[in-house]
Amino acid sequence: MKYLSLNRLSDFGYHDAVLCLKNHENHHLCVTAKYLNIHKNVQENPYHYDMEIASAEMTFENIEIRCLKTMEVYCFHDDGSRYLEEPQIVYTGAKAEEEFITALKKGIRLDCIAVSKEGDINVLELTALDGFVAEICFENVVIQWDECCGKAWYEDTAGN
Repeated sequence: MKYLSLNRLSDFGYHDAVLCLKNHENHHLCVTAKYLNIHKNVQENPYHYDMEIASAEMTFENIEIRCLKTMEVYCFHDDGSRYLEEPQIVYTGAKAEEEFITALKKGIRLDCIAVSKEGDINVLELTALDGFVAEICFENVVIQWDECCGKAWYEDTAGN
């Protein structure tokens, strides 16, 4: 691929990006990413705008799916009071990994991500519009792509 980013998750915009499983083996996870945006101030972006990448591959090295939490679902009674329809479920260990890989096989649409460090380990909190939050630990992430396909969706909105 033409462009490569190593451990620079903050160079990209993830809202509405779709991740799909490519492969998962030997503690490495590779996903394809559509609707991923690269920020305008990044060296690999030659344009003056945040741009949508046509298709990217993200490879997480030495990955561990620490946990996956479903989001609580509330409904409302006719009188306006709310009640819990579906409680939060917290998966850890092998079950968290199984649930996350199953979701990736279907494709997940992201809301946002947050990245932090625990010593030499990167921790990624991934919030999916599909109704869950996953916490993933990894050593490195490589993002590769060939081209952009247009301005990021938010570049033509009022105020930009």
